[in-house]
Amino acid sequence: MKTEKKRLTREESQQQTREQLLETARQLFVAGGYGGTSIRDIASQAGYSQGAFYSNFASKEALLLQLLQRHMEAEATQLTALAQSDIDTRSEC
Repeated sequence: MKTEKKRLTREESQQQTREQLLETARQLFVAGGYGGTSIRDIASQAGYSQGAFYSNFASKEALLLQLLQRHMEAEATQLTALAQSDIDTRSEC
């Protein structure tokens, strides 16, 4: 039985490309540092052209800012959860 793959919309495809570029950049920044990682490295490792990179990000700095924003949002969520659990624990006493 043949299953058909759902074709991605343009927006879904662009989001998938963006996510792959972000994750690849994160890994490369961890391994080689921000300064040691080029846009060419990011695009190539992710399997995209430099044009695809620039279709999603204005610069390497813009990509880094997006990564930092996501990291800060995740940290804030964790801190909020910790603070809430501490409040819940104190109210039980």
